[in-house]
Amino acid sequence: MRKNDETIISKVAKRIEALANIDEYHGISIKVRTKNEHNPPHVHAIYNGLDASFDAETGEWLENTSRLPPSQMKRMTEWFKTRKDEKMKNWTHDEHGNWKKANIDFMKPWSKENDFMPLIAIQKLIPCDGHVLEIWFENGDHKMYDMTEDIATDMQLEPLMDESNFRKLTFTRFGVSWEDFDIDIDSFGLYVNGKEVND
Repeated sequence: MRKNDETIISKVAKRIEALANIDEYHGISIKVRTKNEHNPPHVHAIYNGLDASFDAETGEWLENTSRLPPSQMKRMTEWFKTRKDEKMKNWTHDEHGNWKKANIDFMKPWSKENDFMPLIAIQKLIPCDGHVLEIWFENGDHKMYDMTEDIATDMQLEPLMDESNFRKLTFTRFGVSWEDFDIDIDSFGLYVNGKEVND
């Protein structure tokens, strides 16, 4: 196994255990854990390999967790003010801080109705003009992921504005990487952000 594979697998493994998707906001994946969690009740904000936690009631960053870059910290403040109530309205937590959503079976595969986070493998990936990734997944889904907005708003993705840099990618079953710029996106992120193609 190549080192690149091991890096992506490690990052996915850290995120995979009972994480449920709440929202995607300006490149930040906002999730909650459905088991083996701890108090106070909080949400996870995952961004470029960083996993920051924020108190679910107050929106305060929990100091013993990763700290996001300043612009993403501001985005999380925005999220709590403008989207948190809507996105979390069907979620409750137990006395241990584990979250549960009504009528969701976390053992079922991921779907729009079931937000449990599985490991989705990539079969084929092609970079296209306009900062678009065309992706075929092993579950048979075919998607297009337009990264234009993410690149324009995320300073860490700025090198990819150059189309020649954007095309200097490598991919495995577990994600895509731009090794020259230390940028990687796991397969689940590609799946969630991609738009379905009707073949």
